[in-house]
Amino acid sequence: MRLRTLLLIGGLLGLVFGIGFLLGPRPMLTLYGVSADPPVVLLARFFGAALVQVGLVFYLIRDVGDPKTQRGVVIGSFIGSVAGLVVASSFVLYAIAFGVDASRRALLVAPSTLLGAGPLVALTSGLPAVLRGQPFMTAQWAELPFGAGTVALGTPLVFDLGVCLAVIGVVLTIVFTLAEVSLSED
Repeated sequence: MRLRTLLLIGGLLGLVFGIGFLLGPRPMLTLYGVSADPPVVLLARFFGAALVQVGLVFYLIRDVGDPKTQRGVVIGSFIGSVAGLVVASSFVLYAIAFGVDASRRALLVAPSTLLGAGPLVALTSGLPAVLRGQPFMTAQWAELPFGAGTVALGTPLVFDLGVCLAVIGVVLTIVFTLAEVSLSED
């Protein structure tokens, strides 16, 4: 399967399921056998927003002529997702050890803030290319002096950071909400 086809399929699936969770969370949740309690419906909408973001990025990047950029976005999404899961897992473990309220305080910002900021940061990484007259999401690089040499920093790092923030926001919003619902039922 060609990368363009994979990006098209992934983009369309992300958009379809994301819009489904945004606009019709209750029917989507029942497809998976999940009860549609109000907090869970809210979580489903957050999840839908993240899926729409990923779907849009994949759908828009499919026609970029530079295969390195396409591969970079796919690899960046993977790396950002893994990093986000690692960070979110540390806060989940903290919540298990010290409680959800202590974990929320340690996070310093609401998970929903990260969920909103992440996609904005990721999409912002495509703007420098547009400002230079290149296709959206074309990687831009800057050489910065570091010690005796230089370090290349680029927009893919900004994209990865955005994906990481979005994953942390999604995972912690879901886990914290489910933990609070579970504790309130006891």
